[in-house]
Amino acid sequence: MNRTLRRHAGLWLTLFTVVALAVGHSVGLAGALAADESASPAPGKVTLRIGWLVEPDSLNPFIGYSDSSLEIWSLQYDYLFSEHPDGSHSPELAVERPTVQNGGISPDGRVWTVKIRSDVTWQDDKPLTAEDVAFTYNYIIEKKLWNFTLLAAGIDHVEAIDPTTVKIVCSKPKADVLAAAIPIVPKHIWEGVNPGAARSWYVSKPPIVGSGPYQVVEFKKGGYVRMVRNPDCWGEQPTVDEIIFETYTNADTMNQDLKLGMIDAAEGIPRAQFSGLKGDPAFGTSERNVMFFDYLSFNCMEGPSLGNPILRDREFRRALCQAIDR
Repeated sequence: MNRTLRRHAGLWLTLFTVVALAVGHSVGLAGALAADESASPAPGKVTLRIGWLVEPDSLNPFIGYSDSSLEIWSLQYDYLFSEHPDGSHSPELAVERPTVQNGGISPDGRVWTVKIRSDVTWQDDKPLTAEDVAFTYNYIIEKKLWNFTLLAAGIDHVEAIDPTTVKIVCSKPKADVLAAAIPIVPKHIWEGVNPGAARSWYVSKPPIVGSGPYQVVEFKKGGYVRMVRNPDCWGEQPTVDEIIFETYTNADTMNQDLKLGMIDAAEGIPRAQFSGLKGDPAFGTSERNVMFFDYLSFNCMEGPSLGNPILRDREFRRALCQAIDR
């Protein structure tokens, strides 16, 4: 579709993805959903309907953590650099890859100077500038917005030198600046959001303002997410006018709707159904191994938290982990 889909190609293919080869205009509503819970495609536009089993847990990028949320953000927002399926990175909002040779990285590796595009606007027509980039990083660092604190670890602060130049100042050399997949958010919207709310309960309500190739205009919990093409996005224009992610609670129903042409693509197809579609010439398929893991998250009672202070003791947490019968 364009550079943003390629950025998170691994996330797009959550487990198994099947695409009907003869897709074009949407042909109907997903049978798994009641008619009043389905998004109706705009007439005369190319609509891509995608079925999935897990909907976004939040459209607020500082709260959500599910793969489906990440998929939405990768279409809604831009990043300084794109990540490709082979693990390489290339400029996105940035106009070039900083190096020591071109002056983008200081000799001691602590300061990164990034030039950004001058032709980018937010979806409410306001210009995207270095101030937005600096605000996003500093908002995360200063307010400890945990979704991205690990990605911003080692960054002391970020400065907007001029409208198209950002200086990232690190406390020590940081090797993963290019790989820090932090969505750039509009300062003029988020500076009015209390950081405590941003990291706990704030809900991003459609239409959501970003700078990416698509914009979330509708989100019905348990139903669908509808995104429309951003006609003013920089770079290559997508050929799909709108994308509708249909939420299913039953994989068999989703698989049946895919076969009937009610949806154009599906992700998360269970292996049993996937095997039958894999050999069908009417479908294009993609499969990959996905790593899953379980973890314990400890509430270590910081600030107004109700967690137990004993959990601050690392040896106590280690003892809990060792006590688990695996």
